Amino acid sequence: KALKILEPLYNENPSRWAQDYTISLIGLAGSYSTVDRLPEAIKLQEKALKIREALYNDNPSRWVEDYTISLYVLADSYEKIDRLSDATNLFEKALIISKKFFNEDPENWGEIYKDVTYKLSSIYKNQSRFSDAIPLLEELRGIFSPIYNENPEESVESYLEILEELSDLYEKQGLTKGLKEIKSEISEIKKNSGRA
Repeated sequence: KALKILEPLYNENPSRWAQDYTISLIGLAGSYSTVDRLPEAIKLQEKALKIREALYNDNPSRWVEDYTISLYVLADSYEKIDRLSDATNLFEKALIISKKFFNEDPENWGEIYKDVTYKLSSIYKNQSRFSDAIPLLEELRGIFSPIYNENPEESVESYLEILEELSDLYEKQGLTKGLKEIKSEISEIKKNSGRA
């Protein structure tokens, strides 16, 4: 219903209604996704991305977060229907943006950067692009190791996920030296957190 109300308002005055309209598009797309109507969800996500991309190009600082989220959401949907090339392309764009803003503002961009990086590394892994996936996970490991050491209770799950994925990739690549270190770290973390 909200979309039917917002669409004519957006068409009449795009600058005033763009945010509300694209939020409604993404919201309805999310609803479609949860009830296995992914093709319809993707159409809405593509529409939202097109709008947000134009807005981002005109005013990057104002629209960067919305644009990055649209890239991520659509890439994730593409991945679900095996459009891996399209998903990779969008995740790579989102990574460039989120990395830049993470370096400037880690507090606000940490979670987005981690999610984008992790998803892209997973796609690379599924495409057997292990040498592309490993540096992404190594970078996450370097970022999240101090966070884990500072506050293990809050970050253990995310950090273990990164290490386990990295361990799997090292194994696939036959990188035994690094693999032993990672497996040892996983073991220690599981023991200390009661997950062993």
